[in-house]
Amino acid sequence: MALNQPINKSSIMAMAWGLFSDGAGVLSNLNACHEFFSWTASVITTIRYRQSTSESSDRDKTAAQPHDKKKFDRLEVDLWKLKTTMPKMLDLIDRVEFLSHKEQAAALLPDIKGAVFDAEDLLDEFDYDVLKLKVECSKNLEPGHYNDTFLEFFDRSSDYIREVNIIQEKLDHVYKQAMDMGLHQAPRKFDKSVRPETTTYFNCVENMVGREKEMKEFVGKLGVRGLKRGRTENKARMTELPVLSIVGMGGVGKTTMAQQICKNTNVKKHFGPIIWTCVSDEFDTKRLMKAIIEGLGGDASSDNLNVLIGKLEDRVKSKKFLLVLDDMWDDILKDDAAEWKGLCACLKNGVEGSRILVTTRFPEVAELVGPLNNYVLNGLEPKVFWDFFKFCAFGPTSSCNNRESLELERIGKDIVPKLKGSPLAAKTIGRLLRMELSTIHWKTIKESELWELKQSDTDILPALRLSYMYLPQKLKRCFSICAMFPKDHKFGKDFLADIWIAHGYVEGPQEASTCFDDLANRSFFQKASPQSVKYYVIHDLMHDTAQLVAKDECFIIKHASDLDKVPSNVRHLSIFTNGNVQCSELKSIFNKKKLRSLVCDESYSKAKDFEPVIDCWFRELTKIRVLSFKLSGVRQLPESMGNSKHLRFLSLHGSVTFSTFPLSVCRLHHLKIIDSSSCVIEKFPPGFSDVLSLEKINSNSFSYSKGHSGKLCLKWRHEL
Repeated sequence: MALNQPINKSSIMAMAWGLFSDGAGVLSNLNACHEFFSWTASVITTIRYRQSTSESSDRDKTAAQPHDKKKFDRLEVDLWKLKTTMPKMLDLIDRVEFLSHKEQAAALLPDIKGAVFDAEDLLDEFDYDVLKLKVECSKNLEPGHYNDTFLEFFDRSSDYIREVNIIQEKLDHVYKQAMDMGLHQAPRKFDKSVRPETTTYFNCVENMVGREKEMKEFVGKLGVRGLKRGRTENKARMTELPVLSIVGMGGVGKTTMAQQICKNTNVKKHFGPIIWTCVSDEFDTKRLMKAIIEGLGGDASSDNLNVLIGKLEDRVKSKKFLLVLDDMWDDILKDDAAEWKGLCACLKNGVEGSRILVTTRFPEVAELVGPLNNYVLNGLEPKVFWDFFKFCAFGPTSSCNNRESLELERIGKDIVPKLKGSPLAAKTIGRLLRMELSTIHWKTIKESELWELKQSDTDILPALRLSYMYLPQKLKRCFSICAMFPKDHKFGKDFLADIWIAHGYVEGPQEASTCFDDLANRSFFQKASPQSVKYYVIHDLMHDTAQLVAKDECFIIKHASDLDKVPSNVRHLSIFTNGNVQCSELKSIFNKKKLRSLVCDESYSKAKDFEPVIDCWFRELTKIRVLSFKLSGVRQLPESMGNSKHLRFLSLHGSVTFSTFPLSVCRLHHLKIIDSSSCVIEKFPPGFSDVLSLEKINSNSFSYSKGHSGKLCLKWRHEL
C-alpha cells in the first residue's frame, strides 16, 4: 500500500478475510503471521502519514514510519520465539513428569506447567485481538473509525512486547532450572501408539477369567439354587433384608463380578427387578433413593425426602428385588451409619427373598452392612493371573516359542508380582507392554523407578500411574483434565470431546473420538454399566491416578469448606456440592484468575441470587475456555459474557427460554460450541455472525453445525 495512496477499505477487507478465512488465529501459521504483520504495519504507516499531512514536516513523517515498522518487527520476532519455544517446553513437561516421584522434579513441575499455560493464554489473547481486527475491518465503518481500530491495535502491541518477554523469561528460567538438575535429559518415554486389538472373545474372557468358583459360590449365597418349572413363588413380605458384600482391593474385579452375577440367567429368573446403583465415596441417601426409584420405573423428580421415602416404599412393595450398591466407601460409617439404616428401612416392603449386594474395598463397611455374608475377593490365583497377564500382553496367540519371546516371558514374570493379582493392573500394564514386543521396552517398564514408590501391599496406583506416563502427550492432557470430575461421575463421549476441542487438546470431533476410544481401549474409561451405550465412568483407581497427576491443575468443590482450599493457580474447577454451598458463596471463585474450566453442577432456583454469580464469573474469569452451569430460574445471560475472550465451549443446562442473548456475545470471536439442548433460543442478536469460530449449536428448538467442508447445516427440531 503506497504512502501517497488513500486507505482503500475494500483492499483492507479483502486482505483481512484472505488471511483469516477460516476463523483461525494468525499464529496457527507462521507464514500467515509474517504476512499479517507486514500488512498491518503498512496500514498503520499509511494512517500515520495521512494524519500527519497537515501537522508536521516531511522529515517528521519519514522519521515516524521506520519507528512503527520496527515496533511491529520486534513483536513479530518475539511472538515467533515464544511460539517456537512451546514444543520444547511441552517435551520438558513429559520428561519431568516421568521423574515426578523425585522431590526435585515434583517441586519444579508446577512451575514449568504454569509458565507454559501462561504462554498459551497470551498467544491465544493475541489471536483474539487479530480476529477482533478482522471483524472491525469487515464492517461498513467511517474512515476515522478505521484509524482508531488500527491505532488501538498498534498501541496494544507495546503491551504485548512487554508481556511476551516476561513470559519468555519465565520459560527460559524454568528450562535452565531443569537443565541444572539434569531433568531435561530424563529418558524419553516410549511414544509409539498402537491401538490394541479388541474382540468380543477377548472381552468375554477378560470379564470372567479365573472366577468360575467364586461366581458359583456367590450365586448360591443369593439364594439362587436353580429354578424348577411350576414352582410357586413366596409372596410374603420379608422379615429381614439380607445384605451380601463383595470386599477386596481396588481393581481386583469386584464390580466385574457383580456385573456377571446380574447377567446370570438363573439370577435374572430368580429375582424380579435388578437395580444397579453406584454409591462412590459419598453416601447420599436422597441421591440413592432417586436412583433406586428410577431403576424401578418410578418418578424421582421430587427433592422432598418424605415424598421420596413414600415412593420408594411403594415401588418395592410385592417385589422380590436384587439391589446392587456398587463401590461403597467408608463415608457410610459416619453418624453410626444412620443414613444406611434409613435406606434399608425404606426397602422392607419387598418380598421374602429380596437381597442387597454391596461391593466395597473397605472391610469395615462389609462388616457393618452384612457381618455374616462377607465374601472377600482376593487377587487371582498366581497361575490364573499369569495366564491372564500373558493374554493381555501377547494377545490370543500367547505362546512363546522363539528366544526373544521366552526372554519377554521371563521379564513378564518379574513384573507380575508388582501387579498384586489385580486384573485391572494386568490389563493396563499388559496392553502397555503389548505395544512393543521388545526386550528393551519391557525392561524399561520393569526397571522404572516408579515401582519404588512407597505403597501398601494392595496398592497398585504405581502400575496405573506408569500407564499414564506412557500415554502420548495428547492423551495425557485429555485424561488428566478428567480429574476435575468426582469419582463415578457419568459423562457422555460428546461432552468430553467438546471440552478437549475447546482446550485445543484435539483438532476436531473425529480426532476427539479417536482419542476417547484409545483411552477406553487402554482401560482409562469404561462403560457406566453393562447395558450403558451413552455414558462412561473412570474406574476409581484410574481416577486416583488422574488426581495424582493433575493435583496442581484440577480441583473439585464438594463442601463449603473446600472453597478455602482451592489452589490459587487452579486451571480446572468443578462444583458438585449437592446443595451444600450457598449461592452467594460461589462468587468467591472470581479471584481464581487463571481458571480455564468451570463446571457447576448446582441448581439454584432463585434467579436473583444466581444471576449476580454468573455475571461475576463472566466479568472476572477472563481466561475461561469451558463454562458449564445450570440455569434454574435464570432467563437471561449478563452483558458481561463478552469479557470471556478465550471462551470456546458454553454449556447451559435447564429448561429455559431465551428471547435472545446479550449483544456482547458477538464479541466472543473464539466461541466454537453452544450446548443448550434443553433450552429454547428464540433468536440471536444483530451481529451474531461476528462469532467467527462458531462450529456447533445444540438447542431445544434447533441444531446448527459446520461440517468438514465448511458448509452449514441448520435443522429445526420438528424436522428431526
